[in-house]
Amino acid sequence: MFQTKITTDGVGQFKARYSQAAFNAALRRTLNDLTNQAATAVKLKIRATYNIKARDLVKRGTSNRNGMDVRLARGGDTDAYIVGFGKALPLINFVVSPKTPEEDRGRKRRNGVRVRVMHAGGNKQLKRVFVARMASGHIGLFERVSGPRYPIKQLYGPSVGAMLGNQASKDEVQRVVSSKAQEIFDRNIRFYSEKLR
Repeated sequence: MFQTKITTDGVGQFKARYSQAAFNAALRRTLNDLTNQAATAVKLKIRATYNIKARDLVKRGTSNRNGMDVRLARGGDTDAYIVGFGKALPLINFVVSPKTPEEDRGRKRRNGVRVRVMHAGGNKQLKRVFVARMASGHIGLFERVSGPRYPIKQLYGPSVGAMLGNQASKDEVQRVVSSKAQEIFDRNIRFYSEKLR
């Protein structure tokens, strides 16, 4: 699991100018706005670096243990996080050719499968790898461990946490926070100082 904490260190100097309630509400709202904007920006940065679909980056439902999630500041809490968690993603989630067992059928096995995980890298030819559909319906890339048929093992790429934790992603989060924190805080403090007078 990888998580990035969003902070607004520079806004503490304004605390004495406003009521406690207005300042706390504006700070919490600013943290949440920054977290959501940074999460959107980092998803775009990851997709510009890796050949992955947006749906594979987002945590969907309680049963899905892979993905990116935001944890927003609530109540008196002033912590907000972008969290990437889960195991390595199946290699089939990246750019793969052929993508289905039907496309793979009839091809010469020596050709293997072409895979491209990152945009910057070229295609990598994986010999002795094939596309298969499991009884559960899951499609993946597999290779034989030993023997002519079984056992087989599925191949994996990086996890969402690893993609979120790389330096380019961290820099993107920092860029959003440093460029937008003051503007968002100013807007929120104006709103809450009027509302909570």
